[in-house]
Amino acid sequence: MHIEKGSVRPYRSPVGTWVWIVFGFTCLTGLIFAALCSAVYSGFLQVVDGFDEQQPETPNGVSHENWCRLFWGAAVSAAFAFVMIVAFHSLALFLLVCSCHSLGHPGRGFGRAFIMAASFWTSFHVLNVALQFASFEPLMSMFNDPPYDSDFNRPMLTACVATGIISSILYLILGLLMLFWKEHPDLMQACGN
Repeated sequence: MHIEKGSVRPYRSPVGTWVWIVFGFTCLTGLIFAALCSAVYSGFLQVVDGFDEQQPETPNGVSHENWCRLFWGAAVSAAFAFVMIVAFHSLALFLLVCSCHSLGHPGRGFGRAFIMAASFWTSFHVLNVALQFASFEPLMSMFNDPPYDSDFNRPMLTACVATGIISSILYLILGLLMLFWKEHPDLMQACGN
């Protein structure tokens, strides 16, 4: 086989393409999850504010203030998830783009390890928030029944939980792809005409 001058290029691992694809999907699902968390929290507050203020106690003998605190805890976790998602994607994009070499290069092990660790950390926190919101589903179904008859949007809560779980899985996949993304600049491959 005859190879002409200039028809060879450094070998690029196909894992790098998958890293970018999964990175884009994690960004999309992460931001959708954060938006759904915000909408679900506002729905939680509407339900709590809809309780009759004349009654001294709300469902299950819990005061209005304690219901607000319960949902506030979920909102704080979701806010941390939003900050974490934005910080992760900002730093990861900086590391992926602002470099002379790709993160698959052998000399870029720290950047790869940083994104991998941050991806796993973000995955577990997003999963934690999604499961926390899932734990409210039986409670919110009780509030949609008499005597409370709230207008809480349960499909939105289900969509929030499902998006969070999908996002968590994508972050795990991104972390694993970072683990296996290695390029060898000394290997050359022939370019097709």
